[in-house]
Amino acid sequence: MPILVYINGSINSGKSTVGSLLAKNLPGTVHIEVDELRQFADCLSLAEACPYCLEDAATLARNWLSRGFNVVVTWPISHCDYAVFERVAADAGVSIYAFTLRPALEVAMSDRDQRQLTERERARIREQYRSSHIDPGIGTVIDNSDQTPAETLATVRATLGV
Repeated sequence: MPILVYINGSINSGKSTVGSLLAKNLPGTVHIEVDELRQFADCLSLAEACPYCLEDAATLARNWLSRGFNVVVTWPISHCDYAVFERVAADAGVSIYAFTLRPALEVAMSDRDQRQLTERERARIREQYRSSHIDPGIGTVIDNSDQTPAETLATVRATLGV
């Protein structure tokens, strides 16, 4: 039986890295990186594009689940928007697991690995930590401040029982 895994968190929290690692380590798993969907709508502002990206990610998740694949979705999300994926899982008759990566603000604000944050990204991280747009209480909250991506993956896998 396939599963749906949602990884939430601010910019630079490790969502994409952990999602990619999970997809590589869990057979039959696809990774829907919603930031990639955003690139289809460069003509729109981020605020204008977000509802479309959410809808497209839900459609892709539904399609891949119906084909028997596990699905990992990574994107910052509110509790209200997360309900969309809960409905996708319910409609597909699969379990959904959610994780929120929540490193300390100073860790999220730092240049990690190869990523050099722009001032715009740093401002968005501060905003995401202050606002309710990203719900820090969705699913299992992981403070990955002092974890490597492999250690965070191990925490996720242990929760999934895989």
